Amino acid sequence: MKKEDLTNRGLVGLFLLEFLEKDSFCSELKSDWMTNWAKNGLLDTFCHTFFNAEPKTKNLVPWFMDRVAEDLLANQNSNEEQFRNFVDKLSEYDMVALEKEYVILAKHKIDADEIKNDFKNAVSGISDEKDLGEYIFSVFSDGILHAEIRILSHIYKDWFGKEYAYKPE
Repeated sequence: MKKEDLTNRGLVGLFLLEFLEKDSFCSELKSDWMTNWAKNGLLDTFCHTFFNAEPKTKNLVPWFMDRVAEDLLANQNSNEEQFRNFVDKLSEYDMVALEKEYVILAKHKIDADEIKNDFKNAVSGISDEKDLGEYIFSVFSDGILHAEIRILSHIYKDWFGKEYAYKPE
């Protein structure tokens, strides 16, 4: 997607829909568990945590598409360093979510492969209610953040001609 394409909201929407259809990480946002978690309050919590705002909808996919479109419009005049800094910020948030997941799994002695193979059964091993809530929020946050990072990484390559790679400070 070229910077000039951002003036056509319909084209941006089609671009985002294609990612949601074809990219395995982005398509997770359409899964029953992500959409149900969003409707059951995690999208509210996510928006309060990261934007100090209410979501305009509880429907995850339209909310996500609007969010990414807004971020693209806000960054369309950014130079490479500014755009990289924005994506790096999202990557840092994602790293915090992933670290939280790891810490909780280690605390409850749950193997990450168990989670991949049988999420519901493995997550039932998190006996502490607070840890369970934090774990699920972290998984939800990682899903949203990672999907946007994938999309923005693709756009970074289009705009600046090179791969985006997160480089923690």
